[in-house]
Order: sequence, then C-alpha cells, then structure tokens
Amino acid sequence: MNKALHSCLGVARETAVLAVLKQTATPTSLDKISKATGLPKASIFSTIEHLKELGYGIVSFHSGIRLEETPDRLYPCEIAAGLDTKLIGRAIHYFESVSSTMDYAFQYANRGAPEGTLVVAEAQTKGRGRLGRTWYSPSYCGLYFSVILRPKLKLEKLGIITLLSGVSVCEAIKKAVDISVALKWPNDILIDFKKVGGILTEVHLPVQHMPVVVVGIGLNVNTPKSCLPSQAVSLRLFAKHNLKHLNRTLILQEILRCLEKNYFLLGSKKENLILEKWRTMNITLGEQVRIKTHFDILEAQAVDIDEDGGLLVRTAEGRLCKFVIGEIEMLR
Repeated sequence: MNKALHSCLGVARETAVLAVLKQTATPTSLDKISKATGLPKASIFSTIEHLKELGYGIVSFHSGIRLEETPDRLYPCEIAAGLDTKLIGRAIHYFESVSSTMDYAFQYANRGAPEGTLVVAEAQTKGRGRLGRTWYSPSYCGLYFSVILRPKLKLEKLGIITLLSGVSVCEAIKKAVDISVALKWPNDILIDFKKVGGILTEVHLPVQHMPVVVVGIGLNVNTPKSCLPSQAVSLRLFAKHNLKHLNRTLILQEILRCLEKNYFLLGSKKENLILEKWRTMNITLGEQVRIKTHFDILEAQAVDIDEDGGLLVRTAEGRLCKFVIGEIEMLR
C-alpha cells in the first residue's frame, strides 16, 4: 500500500500558511504569517519550502513572500481550506496514483479509520465501476475518490446510500459550476444521456460490528473529449462561458458538503426527502427499460423506487417486480 503524501500535521500547517498568502496579492512577511497562524518562523519556513516542492509558485521579496501560482492538484490542504463539514472529509488521504481508491479506503477502514475518511487520487491504474467494469482515470483530469461510511442501517436499506450519493453529486455540480446533470438508476450520472460520472457502493460486514460502506465516485471534469469513450462526456464540455478549465477542488468540496447534508438525513423524519430528490433528478422512472441481472433479462416499465432504493417495474402482464441490482438499458 502506497503511503499517503501528506501528514495531518503537515496539512494543518500548509492550510494555515496558504490561507494567509491567499488573502493578499502583496508580499507578506514571516512575522505577519507567524502572528496570523501561531506557527514559529522555522516551521513556516519549512512549510513554505515543502509547498514549493508541491508546485506552489511562492516568490520571495525583501518585504516578504507572495503566492503567484497554485497547482491544479487535489492536495488535502486545498480540500480542507474552507471545508466546513463535521464528518465527511475531516480525514484525508491523498495519492498521486493508486490502483483504486476503493481498495485503499477498505484498507484504511479495516485499520479503524474514522467514518467520513476521504481517499482521493489524481489517477487510478485499475479504477472500477459496477459489474467489474473499468473506470478510465487519467491524471489531473477528473475526480476519483472514496468515502468511508458506517451507517446505522439495516442491510436491506443500504441501497439508499447509492441514491443518496447520486443526489449529492447532482446538487453539488449545480451549485459549483451551474451544470444540470441527471441520474439513471442505480448509479449513473448523465448529461444529455451520456455518462459524466458513476458511483460504486461496496459493503463489508465485519463480525460483531456495524457495516462498513465505501462510496466511490468517479467524475469526468476536465477530461478532453478525445480521451473519452463515445458514450461519455466531461463537465468542461458543458461549462458556462466556454471555460477551458473547471476547478476540481471546488467541485469536490461541494460534493462532500452535499453528501454530508444528505447523509445526516438518514434515520431522521426527513429521510424520505432523499428519495423525493432522486425522483426529480432521474431519467429512469416512467420509461420502458431492459433490466439485465446475473440470472435474467426483463423488459418492463420503471414505475418507482421503494424506501430501500430498489427499483420497481411493471411487466406487460401487470406484474410488479423489485430489483436491487441490475443493469438498466433505456428502450427509446
């Protein structure tokens, strides 16, 4: 297992120093940084040197230092800056490249990582989706991350986590970059019926412990069209004002906020709000679909989802069936 590139203590220092430097375009003295952060000058100096190694353009002047360039990286110090969540994203493990953030998240979970722990990578060599599919994860283009959850839910209700995550991604994209996306049951995130993202939810059942649920999210943000499969798109292709680059960190932060807000609805009187939101965002309900499972293929009309996140369909004979897993093809 690769070692995460940032320590928690280092992240706190980096976040604090960067917060001061980003407040002004004029050079800032070490004395001012020390007074604002409470850090000794020696610690500030070593932190600045480390930030330079990470690609931050920090220039020295007689009157102090100035931040002139911020790298397009999902560094924990960037994610943590201004992230006001109480649970999700409070612990962050960052990697340049991993096989899959899902694999690493489960390893951290098995070691006792706290709920809400975030595992994020700039690239994946074996990123995966549902049913064993591969998720293309080129460096510095998209968001590839996993979140460790320990929901107090019955096993049959864990399917709602996937729907909750999809709703959160849709809400976050609209808030962060004003792009409307839609959901296809159970885990696809679409723009104009083309896939821009996906959600993978996997469950581990430790003996005598509550379930560990890892939610993996892959999102094409700045991925060039030439690098995408024919049925896939990226957010940048639909950005307002023809933006050539979207801020991945801001989108990730908003996803974490929305994910936490919706996650906290579980077990409350407002839990049904999750399903209501999903119903307004989906393109599946009301449509004729072909459902493929490991055992069968069925054509029917998708009519609703139940409180567990299962899809309810009605056959031509009028029979009502429920699916908790399966691959959906829209028959249009």
